[in-house]
Amino acid sequence: MTATRGAVWDGRRLVVTDELEVREPGPGDASVAVRASGICHSDLNAMDGTSPVPNPVVLGHEGAGTVVAVGDGVDGIAVGDEVVVGSMTPCRVCRACRAGRFSDCPDAFGHGDAPFRWRGEPVRSYANVSSFAGTITVRASQLVPCSGLALEAAALVGCAVSTGYGVVRNVARVAAGDTVVVLGIGGIGVNALQTARLQGAGRVVAVDVDPSKEAVALAFGADVFVEAPRSASTSAVVELVRRAAGGSVDAAVECSGAPSAIQAAIELPGPGGITALVGIPRAGSHATFDVQHLLRGRRIAGSLNGAIDPARDLAAIVDHARRGDLELASQVSHVWPLDDIEEAVDAVRDGGIIRAVVEHSAAPYGVSVA
Repeated sequence: MTATRGAVWDGRRLVVTDELEVREPGPGDASVAVRASGICHSDLNAMDGTSPVPNPVVLGHEGAGTVVAVGDGVDGIAVGDEVVVGSMTPCRVCRACRAGRFSDCPDAFGHGDAPFRWRGEPVRSYANVSSFAGTITVRASQLVPCSGLALEAAALVGCAVSTGYGVVRNVARVAAGDTVVVLGIGGIGVNALQTARLQGAGRVVAVDVDPSKEAVALAFGADVFVEAPRSASTSAVVELVRRAAGGSVDAAVECSGAPSAIQAAIELPGPGGITALVGIPRAGSHATFDVQHLLRGRRIAGSLNGAIDPARDLAAIVDHARRGDLELASQVSHVWPLDDIEEAVDAVRDGGIIRAVVEHSAAPYGVSVA
């Protein structure tokens, strides 16, 4: 085991500790000194019970850092490489993987492994990453070289960027000339907006309950912003958005997980259109639709991590970012030191930021412990 510093969720609070230990890399593994970790609403969902996980657990699934050790049989990644850490570990041999549905693989998001130890007890990993730890050991196949990108920005590729990119490209399959509506302008929403523009969408409409999100939405590629009043009915919001769209909606991408926004996203597309759901609502949430509306080719599709092919899409995103086709740095609203992670979490809960990032210290790789 190797000593490292990190934040452990003990079921009640995030405990920042120097007493965390992580396993050494085995065959096909690599250890990464995490330099930056984004904070996602999925991390908050694990803490507030929306998506409960057994604890103690090291949360965080948006990370970037430097490779500090590799196991046997690892090719293409070397000690010293700066890398993005992806969260998916599809087996690539099951029926879902052979069909290209990597996020449907039973192995894609892990099985509750416990690569850490704290106070003599095993500690689980979260989403195969656990980037709230200063050093992590993951499958080498999860790592994508990202030299040339600031690590605070590159960290977001693991979830916010790849999810927004994937839901537009792989789930909604936005094509040139399409009219796209993105509901929920947060970390995933801004990436859905800029990917829709990258795909050649003809008109992009951003929707949010917070009017202060307008400037952000326009900066990331929206043609128009629609404020959806919290008190407005679903039908009223749908009418506002359709007017802003100026015609039939080809794709409605829902990124907030709010049931009211999901309902609006289901009602927006016209014949042949798609509702692509990526925001995570609380368990037991329900939405309805008129079945006859589906008879003319309407589709409703859910996804995790944008249904990406991690081997293809993460590298493509890094290349787009290097060329300036996808903007990463301005998504980082603020960077907090690990000691202030609770303050960063509160900022995410307040909703006034795009992405909060926690920075681990540049301390050297931890020492081995018994």
